[in-house]
Amino acid sequence: MERRRHRPAMCWDADTQGDLQGLKRVADVLGFEPAAHEGSAPDVKTMSGNLQTQEQKNPEPVTRITRGPGDTRRLARQLLRRLPDGVVLALYGDLGSGKTCFVQGLAEGLGICEPVTSPTFTLAHEYRGRRPLRHVDLYRIASEDEALQMGIEEYLGGDGITAIEWAERMAGLLPEETLHISFRPGEKPSQRLVTISPDPPSTRTGEGPHA
Repeated sequence: MERRRHRPAMCWDADTQGDLQGLKRVADVLGFEPAAHEGSAPDVKTMSGNLQTQEQKNPEPVTRITRGPGDTRRLARQLLRRLPDGVVLALYGDLGSGKTCFVQGLAEGLGICEPVTSPTFTLAHEYRGRRPLRHVDLYRIASEDEALQMGIEEYLGGDGITAIEWAERMAGLLPEETLHISFRPGEKPSQRLVTISPDPPSTRTGEGPHA
């Protein structure tokens, strides 16, 4: 897979606290506590053990309304506190729905100062911050076989965080522990409904594969 690696460019984001009230149920879904700061990783063993009992817990998805790009980036920074190394984030939504904006928020929380753009033509960008960030875009991928041919498996697992736009195009290749995040339009043009769930949108009522 063609990729672009970025040199470390660190900056500390001033908004390290944020309002985590609306994300308390996300911690229940994933089963781990927030880290001390946005760039550090929770205990992955805690998450893995809890994911094995998800079926018994029957976790519900969490939906937040964001009111602009800054709000979407802030939500990503808040969620980052709860993400362990090796996690895969599957991002769903139409063009312009906020997927790349969300990844930009992850980069900000990891202290990555350089511009983050969607790797539509290069397929993947890699950034070095307090933790590695891999940003994958499958918009031009037609099938799971094509994704395998392009080497998608090397991005699944390992250190850091992998965020995959248009993840429905490799649905059968995603790890079982993938966190699924969908972006839908809100009532106002600037609003987005961001749903965070351990299950893909295709399995949830009222949400299609591109929701």
